[in-house]
Amino acid sequence: MNNSAFKNICRLSLFEIKISKKTIIGWCIAIFSIVFMYMILFSSMKEMAEIKLQSMPEEMLSFFGMQEFSDMGNYVTYFGMIFNILMIAISIFAATYSANTVYREEKRKTIELLYSLNVSRGEIYISKLIASFIAVTVVLLSALVSSVICGYAVGGESFVLLDCMSIVGITGFTAYFFFAFSIMTAGALSSVNAPVTGSMAVLVFYCVGYLGTLLEEKAEWIKYISPFEMLSPKNALAFENETAVSMCVYLAVAVLFVIIGGVLYKRRDFKI
Repeated sequence: MNNSAFKNICRLSLFEIKISKKTIIGWCIAIFSIVFMYMILFSSMKEMAEIKLQSMPEEMLSFFGMQEFSDMGNYVTYFGMIFNILMIAISIFAATYSANTVYREEKRKTIELLYSLNVSRGEIYISKLIASFIAVTVVLLSALVSSVICGYAVGGESFVLLDCMSIVGITGFTAYFFFAFSIMTAGALSSVNAPVTGSMAVLVFYCVGYLGTLLEEKAEWIKYISPFEMLSPKNALAFENETAVSMCVYLAVAVLFVIIGGVLYKRRDFKI
């Protein structure tokens, strides 16, 4: 990569972040606020939450991944439960934002102006990839910062910084998986509504993970398809060999998605 290409990628990445900064900031504020609202009331809500969880059907607890968090008196496990539910929303953000960086250009026909500049399709694709990565990372960090602030305020001895970081880092990788899937879809196919496709993929993978947990020994292999299940907060805290292998596999698949999307993006014709 020459110096000119590097400058073009940096400029395009900054421009992409600039035009979507309101969306990114809005999501950061929303995720920060939700985590803060639940975690700052940890001391007073843990007893109430335990009562509520005991009254909820086991199937519903399993669907939202809360059946593993019966110890509501522990700050880390409580945060794991909240973050596990929020990962659905964060993954949808990752999928829609990354897909929109490509899909929006063609839908609004601004790709014609962008492509008339002295930049290559590869530079355009990489810049949108970088912008999406930064956006997803910032949103995930907003959840971590909120949990850490509340942890020092009300977490007491049960607050462990490294555990909270492990949950956000490992479970949060699920969002990067869907960002890679969506940017591949948007880069490869101009005729498909990539943001909607990415959102649907998030819900499908989540339901697949739930189905694998529900069926247990009858079809346990199904849960290995879903990053929501394999990279759950419980697995993130334990981080056994199975979790490490799963994370490596999802990382390899995500990289493959990005490469395929880039190759097809450079080859296909734009609909303008």
